[in-house]
Amino acid sequence: AAGAMAATRGTSLGGARGLADMTPLEQQLMAQARERIRQGRTGAQVVLGREFKGASMVPHPRTINFRDFDPGQEHRIRLTLTNGSLSFVSLRLLPLPDDITDMFEVKFKPPGRMSAGTSVPVTVIFRPPVSLNSDVTSELVVDTSTGPCPVPLTCSPKRALPVAESPVVSLGPVVRGEVVSGTATLRNEGALPVRWQLLDAGPADGGAAH
Repeated sequence: AAGAMAATRGTSLGGARGLADMTPLEQQLMAQARERIRQGRTGAQVVLGREFKGASMVPHPRTINFRDFDPGQEHRIRLTLTNGSLSFVSLRLLPLPDDITDMFEVKFKPPGRMSAGTSVPVTVIFRPPVSLNSDVTSELVVDTSTGPCPVPLTCSPKRALPVAESPVVSLGPVVRGEVVSGTATLRNEGALPVRWQLLDAGPADGGAAH
């Protein structure tokens, strides 16, 4: 029903069931939706002689990015889907791939037909297992009456990320006996602390160090 709240793992369709638990009709409809995505077929929307082209649903934010996640902890991102087409659009969310669906839950209240300019909220819950220490890259596909609208989904764990602004420190011309100095800046752009030490690599030309 359009007024019912869907809170599912990996998808907003059919309660908390996975693809294997769907009825034969639901599995057939799901296969047809994925085939439309594969072939890039869309339903034409023509209003007052104008044909709408492009993605009908506009997500905000544009991507679902769980950055610096903590394994074993729950993380949430709320996004808004707005009908950016010229007229009414109906939509549903397709399940996430089987290899990651158990880590996610999508809370979504089906709005029925949405008029142009209206929005619907979606909450994506990410529960990474304690053993997960690698990136996750996928997409949440919003299947609409005008075609699919994929929303990129990325997850990256906390890590140390040391960066040198310049790999080379240029001192310019040097006169024998003169003292010159240069500056090298190191930054840690990650979320974890990093240990570092400065090593003398010797002269680049193979000559004696001074």
